[in-house]
Parts: sequence; C-alpha cells; structure tokens
Amino acid sequence: MTFRELLRAEAIFVYADIFRRKAVLFTYIAFPYILTMFIVLIGSSVGSYQAFKERLGTDPIPFFLTASYLMMSVLAVSDDILWKPIHDKMTGTLPYILVTHVSKLLYFITIPIPRLALVILLGFASLPPVFIFFYGIEGVYIVFKIVLMSLLSSALFITFSILLVGTLHSIGGESWRILNIVRPLLLIFLGIYYPRFLMPTMLFIVSSLLPPSYTIELMYRSLLNIATSQTYVLELMGLAIAISLIYAPLGSKALGSWERRKVSKGVEV
Repeated sequence: MTFRELLRAEAIFVYADIFRRKAVLFTYIAFPYILTMFIVLIGSSVGSYQAFKERLGTDPIPFFLTASYLMMSVLAVSDDILWKPIHDKMTGTLPYILVTHVSKLLYFITIPIPRLALVILLGFASLPPVFIFFYGIEGVYIVFKIVLMSLLSSALFITFSILLVGTLHSIGGESWRILNIVRPLLLIFLGIYYPRFLMPTMLFIVSSLLPPSYTIELMYRSLLNIATSQTYVLELMGLAIAISLIYAPLGSKALGSWERRKVSKGVEV
C-alpha cells in the first residue's frame, strides 16, 4: 500500500468512529476550556485572580488555554501511536498487520495524522473567541501562531513516539501499565505546563531530547513577552527538526525489533 492509501484507510477508520460518537467532537472542543477553568479556579483560590496573574506574569486564561490545546495536540500524536499496538492486539488485528508487506515505519507515521488534522481544525474553531476577547483583532494572529506551532510540535513528536512505542513494546510487550507511567512523564518533560526554561538542570537535559519542547518553549516565550533574538529562534527550530530526523531511523529499527520479537514469540489473540 502507498502512503496515500494508508492515510485514506486510517482517516476512514478515525473519522467514522468520531462522527459515530458525537460526544467525542464536543470533548475535543470543550477539553481545553474545562482544563483551563479548573487550573484558573485552583490558582485563584489562593489569593485572587489578579494575584495569580501577577505571579504568572501574564493573563492565566489565554496562557493555560494555550497549554491545554498544546497538550491535546501532542497527545493526539503520542496516544494514537503508543496505544495502537495494544488496540490491535485487543481487536485481534495485530497478526494481520504484522504479516503485511507495508513498511511499519510508514504505517505508524500515518496513524496520528487524521486525528491531528481534526484537532488543528477544531483549534481554529474553538480558540478565537477567547483570544479576540483578550487581545482584540490581534487575537486572530495569535491563534494562527498557536495552531501552527502546535501542528509543528505534534509533527516533530511523531518520530520520537515511534521510537518509544517500538522500544517499550519490544521490552515489555503491549502493556497499558507501562504507558500509563510514561504518558504523564512526557507531559512534564515537554514543558507544557512547566516551561522548559524554568526547569532544573536534569529536567532541562531530559526535556532537550524531546523535539517539541523547543517549539513549545518558543511559544511560551512569546506569550510571556520574553525578548528572544531571531538567532535563538532559528537555533531552537533547527535543533527540534534535526533531533526529530535523527529519531526516524532509530524508530524504524525499534519497530523492526518489536516486529521480530512478535513473529518469533507469536501473537496472543
């Protein structure tokens, strides 16, 4: 199968499931707002909203709405890739996928694209009202920048997620318990709710291994009005792209190792 055929098949599978369950669409739209409301209420409960704003350095609502949307975009990639082997194992389709002659790297690259495309479109639909309220017409430009950076961050995360799924499933099998430990750690290291440039040294080093952390840092520097030179921006973007490309062949090898392990051991159905 070609990349186009794989993408079409995955899109039919994802969109058929989403439009069959209309509540999923509502969840995609409401999730960033619900999480933002929860964080702002907790933060404002110790003092006041104004005190929370002063401690944060910017208005909490646009800041955490951006963080929540970023998290949803990145998880659209990592969750789809990391949970796919477990889903295929549970549905009994994993043996058929393993025996196909399709490149497993190409297959896993296509997996998150349909859901990510939907999240990006919903970002243009759900974010503008809040940002226009706080920033006026400039809010439209800010939303466009947030969605674009979210798309880039998520796309750069694909190769690392492939490396991670191949490594984890090669070592521990298709275990949801391992993923439930790894998933929250990724959100910390990516710097979504705790900016990378404020991290302790060890966390900063680990975060530097994740390509999206660089683009997320640039977005937060912009939201917090931190002066950033164009040279520094280009350096971070170059590092993010380079690290993501390095993970591609490593991810392919990890998938090959997982595939050989499953073939030699046999697949449980």
